[in-house]
Amino acid sequence: MQIYKNESMCTGCTACSNICPKEAISMKPDDKGFLYPEVDMSLCVQCGKCKAVCLTYEENKRENNDYAFYFINENPKTLLKSSSGGAFSKIAENILLKDGHVCGAVFNHKWDVIHKVATNDSEIAEMRGSKYVQSDLQNVFREIEELLKYGKNVLFTGSPCQVVGLQKYLGKHYEKLILVDFICSSIPSPEIFRTYLKILQNQYGEIKEISFRDKSKGWKNYSVKIVCDQKTYLKNHNEDMFMKGFLGGLHSRSCCHNCPVKERVGYWSDITIGDLWGAEEILPQLDYYNGISVVISHTEKGLELIKEMQCKKLELEEVYKHNPRYQHSHTPYKDLDKFWDIYKKKGLEKAYQFVYSPSFIKRVKEKSKRIIMRRK
Repeated sequence: MQIYKNESMCTGCTACSNICPKEAISMKPDDKGFLYPEVDMSLCVQCGKCKAVCLTYEENKRENNDYAFYFINENPKTLLKSSSGGAFSKIAENILLKDGHVCGAVFNHKWDVIHKVATNDSEIAEMRGSKYVQSDLQNVFREIEELLKYGKNVLFTGSPCQVVGLQKYLGKHYEKLILVDFICSSIPSPEIFRTYLKILQNQYGEIKEISFRDKSKGWKNYSVKIVCDQKTYLKNHNEDMFMKGFLGGLHSRSCCHNCPVKERVGYWSDITIGDLWGAEEILPQLDYYNGISVVISHTEKGLELIKEMQCKKLELEEVYKHNPRYQHSHTPYKDLDKFWDIYKKKGLEKAYQFVYSPSFIKRVKEKSKRIIMRRK
């Protein structure tokens, strides 16, 4: 049985697998590592709950009264470890002070990205910093629901489509639930990420630490830093092959090229956070060398929390101007099928060469011609 309206629209949010009363739905990876629901028809009772919570059928667009702010975390260590200006850490700190729980993305021992629930500062530290790969939500929706039923304060952070998925799963408003998403470019392939890590492990040894947004040369000039037991890998984001692929929309989930949040249903979060790109024009007087966040409120609850953080007001139009991914989906690479075909046949490095070395194909053609001529 097919749950979603169309496979290319499925975000892998897990609302369907979590809502199933018979545990008939499991999330299985496709050949690109993206999770999709699979139904065990021997357990399915055709109750329809999975389709009722599926985002692919949602057409109602939320109209929000948005306000934009900027934020720079006052703790220099926290700011340096954060991708932008440390807004997530400040929000999480606020929730912990209320004896709350924070759900966010972390690396597990295999360097897969998963969502987990945290209750202290050391666990929050694991969530700090961007993870540019789709996370496995597992059963956190159910865990969050239980916490809310017991009257706990809960902060959920995830991609915009994961936030919508949680809202669809819960099916009701909880005053003690704070929903925070981020300005999302797209969700990269877990399969490509695992292959990328294997390549680096072969060259640098066992991986000990991963940072997609190392700020040793500043926030705007960030690097990918992967600490290994033999040597540390450090490359500017414009030179690292995985980051180039991510920023170019090369290995994104299909739904990201027609994002359901941006194109159809709107933001369902209380707050959206991200990089305040264009800060040099918007706030030239500020020192933002180590990062600055844009913080956008969508609800009264979000606005109240932002006021507690003492964020400073911005013009929303400035955010639109400098961060197009807030409103618009990422355009897919023109030869996407060819990229994946080369990846499956010849590996990731050859696939990246096809995309980023225009002369590569030309050289291959010339070499082929020479071989043919010699055979003649």
